[in-house]
Amino acid sequence: MPLPTVAMRKMRLEAAISTANAKPRIIYDAVGLAGERPFTLTFVRGSGRTITNAERERPVSDAVATERGALIGFERNDGRVSSGDDGSAGWVSMIVRVRMRPR
Repeated sequence: MPLPTVAMRKMRLEAAISTANAKPRIIYDAVGLAGERPFTLTFVRGSGRTITNAERERPVSDAVATERGALIGFERNDGRVSSGDDGSAGWVSMIVRVRMRPR
């Protein structure tokens, strides 16, 4: 999920997880952010995490914040995600720093 590089008052961040062995093949999500003044976002290196029902929490490569992305997985970050039931649920999180322009 690459972050915008231009300061704005409103941003919509979109992320996707894709796979070749499950349906649907791509899952998208988005969040909207708004501020009183233009702001930028900076990815905090080392903050990417994946959380699944198999493990509580596991680090994810910093590539998660790039266009290329990073491998995730159910039991390890090997690109393998089980499909078909809620027992293989998981999510990815990262920390971003907000910098507001001064008044």
